[in-house]
Amino acid sequence: MRLDAHTHTYRDTIEKWQANLQITGVTHYVAIMRDADLAMIPRLDEAGAKGIPFHWLDLSKDDPFLDADVAGYKLHLRQTPPRGSRPVYATKEDLAYICARAAREHRPLLFHTDGDDPNPSSVPMLAQLCRDYPDTIVIAGHMGVYTQERFITQYQAEVFAPMLEHLWRMNIRFILETPNLYGDVTKFGMDYPWRAPHPMARFEAFKQVVGELSAQEHAALVDKLFIGTDFPHFWKPDEDESACLQDPTVVPASHYGFQMECMKQAFRDLFGEDRMAENFFRLLPETFRP
Repeated sequence: MRLDAHTHTYRDTIEKWQANLQITGVTHYVAIMRDADLAMIPRLDEAGAKGIPFHWLDLSKDDPFLDADVAGYKLHLRQTPPRGSRPVYATKEDLAYICARAAREHRPLLFHTDGDDPNPSSVPMLAQLCRDYPDTIVIAGHMGVYTQERFITQYQAEVFAPMLEHLWRMNIRFILETPNLYGDVTKFGMDYPWRAPHPMARFEAFKQVVGELSAQEHAALVDKLFIGTDFPHFWKPDEDESACLQDPTVVPASHYGFQMECMKQAFRDLFGEDRMAENFFRLLPETFRP
């Protein structure tokens, strides 16, 4: 099996979405869907891969849940606002309700995370949430090393690069020590040159930190990590974000392949795509498991 644990579906990009799945050879993928896109759920398998629907909760609504058959939920605790307005932050009351419902339904919560401090979207904050709600399964998308929300301006490459080892060391420790906290390595590095001095900067820091772990920790960590592409957000050959990756037929394959190669280098024989996929499926309601 080849699992993409973090991709997005939009009604107006279905052709690109199909092309991405075909190019990468993905067999199962998490389809993160906004309210208006949930009607696409019956079509998720049309691209030749098994779609796993996750509902992106609109936290600006009093009740963000809709009546839809989904495997999990996606949250941005600090939602990107319309241009010129202030960010929308989730409240503790919002999260109490969401965590209780997700636990009751046995549906994981996939959070966008980044490395701001203090920040409701940071991995340490999610670890505290996991301690408060131990029956709720939480996945830290991007593992706290993605700081590209449009309204964040303080992290340029020369500032962010020295932070990487600290972020990885801290976030990996929280994932290892928190039973119901997992992570995905989406945006491992293919968003270069934004906030990275070179394409391998994030991975080099990751490998340095992983190399410091004991054999037992090494084995435990690989079972808590998943690969995702954040497609189609990284696939923008005409934008500065992807200036070094101009060929649109190569970007999807290289992005997934890059992360897979990173996992193989960091974990060697411990990493396998089937093993990773099986670990992920265990987090889902039984009706969504193969």
